[in-house]
Amino acid sequence: MSGIFWRTCLAAATLVVSPLAQAETLNLLVADIARNGIAQLIPGFEKLYQHQVVIQSAPAPLLLQRLEAGERADIIILDAVSLDRLEAQKKLRSLETAELGRAGLGVAVKAGGTLPAIFTEDEFKTSLNASRTIAYAESETESAAQFHVALSRLKLASQTATKLRPLARPDMVERALASGEIDMAVGWASEFVNRPGIVLAGFLPHSLQKWLVVRAARISDGEPARAFIDHIADDDNLKLFTRSGFR
Repeated sequence: MSGIFWRTCLAAATLVVSPLAQAETLNLLVADIARNGIAQLIPGFEKLYQHQVVIQSAPAPLLLQRLEAGERADIIILDAVSLDRLEAQKKLRSLETAELGRAGLGVAVKAGGTLPAIFTEDEFKTSLNASRTIAYAESETESAAQFHVALSRLKLASQTATKLRPLARPDMVERALASGEIDMAVGWASEFVNRPGIVLAGFLPHSLQKWLVVRAARISDGEPARAFIDHIADDDNLKLFTRSGFR
């Protein structure tokens, strides 16, 4: 009986430790617009699958340049237009993709303040006129360009010229907003969610928007990459991701 007992214990111990013994590192290249949303999903994935996740994030244009230069990862999370461009250039061969959501431009203000009305073009125009300073991130070239398109459409380009505060990176915009140095910020809505000291007031009106479909592309054929795609494609996890400033 004693021999049977110890063999049973050894088998049980092997079953418990085997996931840890097989743990691997999963490398992700993530566009900044999806960074906050993906960060919400990592703890659950690591706990469930026992794989460590390493994330590198950068503005989408810079990430595209790095991928065109030959950089690789197990999973790449980027807008669909950029992924299609890489596929067309034969710079990337996706084994599997998962659509995560649509990124859009939003307005943020300092936490605790009055939220500006921005639902319609007229409301957004009134809120812009009422703000003393308005910041945006120059590194996010697509959102910055679309913001200037919106100002032109609203015939506010000249009126807001002295109010605009172009800053180099989204984190600089967030800090300036949280400290009260600026009144309002415009950029990808996902950059403003779950950030200390600031709050997302809402999305720009549809007529002024630039929507980007964001996808995850599996490049590696390894088990961790396959498991990650399954994890983020789960309905509950997709809902968690979209709550980070996506639609």
